[in-house]
Amino acid sequence: MKDTRIPRIRVVVIEPVMAGNVGSIARAMANFGFTELVLVNPLSFDMKLAASFACNGDYILESARKASSFEEAVRGASIVVGMTRRAKETEATLPVEDAAKMALHAASEADVAIVLGRERSGLTAEEKSACTILSHIDSVDGAKGSLNLAHAALVTLHEIYRESRRGKRHAADIEPLMLSFVRFCSAQGQDEDGAIRELFRSVAARAMLTDRETKKLKAFFEKCRKASG
Repeated sequence: MKDTRIPRIRVVVIEPVMAGNVGSIARAMANFGFTELVLVNPLSFDMKLAASFACNGDYILESARKASSFEEAVRGASIVVGMTRRAKETEATLPVEDAAKMALHAASEADVAIVLGRERSGLTAEEKSACTILSHIDSVDGAKGSLNLAHAALVTLHEIYRESRRGKRHAADIEPLMLSFVRFCSAQGQDEDGAIRELFRSVAARAMLTDRETKKLKAFFEKCRKASG
């Protein structure tokens, strides 16, 4: 039997309140091969009711991990995808289908967290800024376009699952590129606090670089470093 699990991608739900939503998210995870659920400060709710919504995904509820903070829930994840409909003009978001491709691509090499915000208020500004990628699901304008938390999870997980069925993508190793970039910055006497390094890593991860592209960029940084002495 073909293994349909999608490893290394965890689903993080921030402060869920409704048992039906938690159970429905567990069911969607089971539908599409996800197994790791993390609940951040969940309100005490009827677990039996949640399990009734989970249907054949009740085993995901049973193994769900609780975290006391956003930081704890996403710890160890190299890529954090925050789902939001409340992005500001200064906050760039990707359509869910593009974010799904990036998440699956990254998961071949590292852990990924898909973060779903609170049922009424979504993600905070601080949580959004801590995400590697912000993503949105296209819908109509106004209040009618606001998706239920479980529905948003369903659409997002389906997009990742659908992408996985198209065949595995080769993930370029960006670590040699990062090393060349760090050396280049050091030669220029820049980025002592590592902020530019982390920004560059985030951009490189989102770009889903090919091996050829990483090699060309690595050669460019090495050439610039040597030219600067």
